Amino acid sequence: MIMKKKVTLTLIGIVALLSSVLYAQPISVQAPSAEFVKILPTNKSGVIKVLHAQESASPVSIKFITRDGEVGHDQVVKSKYEKGFTKNYDVSNIQGKDFWIEVSSAETSVTYHIVTDKRKKTFDAYLEKFSYHHTVASNN
Repeated sequence: MIMKKKVTLTLIGIVALLSSVLYAQPISVQAPSAEFVKILPTNKSGVIKVLHAQESASPVSIKFITRDGEVGHDQVVKSKYEKGFTKNYDVSNIQGKDFWIEVSSAETSVTYHIVTDKRKKTFDAYLEKFSYHHTVASNN
């Protein structure tokens, strides 16, 4: 009788252990999303603010692109920020009522389509593209 109790308790313990292992959730690393890059209005006509709210190990490139191609660019190096940055840009000289802003680093690339009013006093920013550049380690 005592032997049956020991075997039964041992089996219950094993089942409980296996259940906790089988139902354990895997740890996942969440990839960054486009939420950390925003295009914001300012109180100055024709000036927009680029918000990059994530630390990057590499420089961050900001390109201004029209239907005719690139019309301006900037590069923000890591030494100038630790946990992100905001930077104002005068876009009043960009021809046309719409253009794109591409904010990219070694880790990510985010593109916003910017549509302005006729006087370029206000704009709407639409997220058009987000890419996460996942690096894969190799065992050489």
